[in-house]
Amino acid sequence: NSQPIDLKPEPVSEAEPPPVMIEAFCVKCKQKRSMRDPHKIVTKNGRNAMEGRCPVCDTRLFRFVSG
Repeated sequence: NSQPIDLKPEPVSEAEPPPVMIEAFCVKCKQKRSMRDPHKIVTKNGRNAMEGRCPVCDTRLFRFVSG
C-alpha cells in the first residue's frame, strides 16, 4: 500500500447544537433517567411537557417543561 492518504478535516456544522439530555423520574426503576427519544407534547389543559422512554426498562417517562 504505497498510495498517499488524503487527510481532510471533516466540516463542523455549528448550526446544530448538541442534543439536550432531558431527565425524568422512572417509576419502575425508582431513579432519575435520561429520556430516550424525547419529544415535546402539549397536555389537554395546555401545559408543555416532554415524553420519552426509559433507556433501561423502556417505561414511558413524562416531565413538565417551561415554554
